[in-house]
Amino acid sequence: MSLRELAGAALSAQNLAMQAHVEGPADIVAAIASAPPLGRALWRYAYSRQDDAARHVAQYLVHDCMHRYRWAATAKTCRLAMLAVYEWTEPNCRICGGRRGYMLGQRWLGCPICRESGLRRFSNNSRRRFMGEWDVALDSKLYLMLRMLTDTDATTMAVVRAQLGRCSSYLTIGQKPTYTSNHQVNACSALMA
Repeated sequence: MSLRELAGAALSAQNLAMQAHVEGPADIVAAIASAPPLGRALWRYAYSRQDDAARHVAQYLVHDCMHRYRWAATAKTCRLAMLAVYEWTEPNCRICGGRRGYMLGQRWLGCPICRESGLRRFSNNSRRRFMGEWDVALDSKLYLMLRMLTDTDATTMAVVRAQLGRCSSYLTIGQKPTYTSNHQVNACSALMA
């Protein structure tokens, strides 16, 4: 299981009891809590599929864009943020599921919808229907938002890895920690005391 899959399972877990010397869902949730607010909301929505978190991702995205790019928090910016969140979390072609084609009997057929790229193509017409209008300026803003989501996902991954790596070198739930130095053993003992 990848760390993102483990995070999705941990964020949906019913039992967050702590266990000594064993990494569990509570440890992963605690590691995610150290990430920036946009990253926490993004992982909650994208990897645990908690649909109510989409609104929070869009709100944090607008907030971060206001501070980074000096954009105004208008209704159009909020709607564009929802579009960015949707496009970022649904990257695969709906017909082939990202496989770039499908088998028909014994014959491989390339997907005509995504042109064998496996990626979902969002047309400017579908964006215009969602937004009410579409132009080059909105296209540029959408690109910046999608880039911010990708960068935030990578930052969140680094933060979670660093938080989990403080006490162990493992990333699988249920495994016992393997310590690489006495300093790590002392640090972990202090954290668990």
